[in-house]
Amino acid sequence: MEKSNLAFSEATEYVSLPAGDHDVAVTPAGAGAEDAVIEATLTLEGGMAYTVAASGQLAEIAPLVLQDDLGPPADGMAHVRVVHASPDAPNVDVAVSGGPVLVEDLAFGSDSGYLPVEAISYDLEVRPTGAEDVAIDIPGFMAEAGTVYTVMAIGLAGDGSLTVLPLVDASYDQATGGGTTEAPSAMPETGAGGTAGDGTSTTTVLALLLGGAVIIGGGAYVLTTRRQGGVAR
Repeated sequence: MEKSNLAFSEATEYVSLPAGDHDVAVTPAGAGAEDAVIEATLTLEGGMAYTVAASGQLAEIAPLVLQDDLGPPADGMAHVRVVHASPDAPNVDVAVSGGPVLVEDLAFGSDSGYLPVEAISYDLEVRPTGAEDVAIDIPGFMAEAGTVYTVMAIGLAGDGSLTVLPLVDASYDQATGGGTTEAPSAMPETGAGGTAGDGTSTTTVLALLLGGAVIIGGGAYVLTTRRQGGVAR
């Protein structure tokens, strides 16, 4: 599998791979394998879904592997996971503006897990842990019923590029009970294909993201995956 010209803050669709060990490399677009900025082996379990983000500044860039829970939310609910992927930002709290703290003391490279939330519009704030100063405003975040989200804090606090990247992991039609596993894609888009997830697959679905990384401004990268001892399908 190869994904070309993936730019900062872009994510691929989910792709199906056999369970097992896969060698992953991230290289600048047009460059050879010898110029890879990430080389790693990922061990993927059957029937699971993952998102892998290139995370950190170039000198310390590394894969951040997240296990995705694409199960359907309860009626009238959505699921939201928050990921801290800004390498120079302190630990953070995520709170409803004028309301409760939803996620406390989230450190770089960690995530909140999927939180069930009522399907309404939220004004959210990302703040340094224990502080009232707002690092990122997220006004009007609409949690749609039956939708599974990942919200990533990306960029750098030091240069003012700190922002959030909301992704749609999966969506379900709660009126009919049907569901689709969608590509994680920056909202308001809803994904560009994907793999239906019913929990019975013996393969793995994997999505790849250059969202947590601070690389070369505007650079496009190529990610390749190959199975050890075989070819990824």
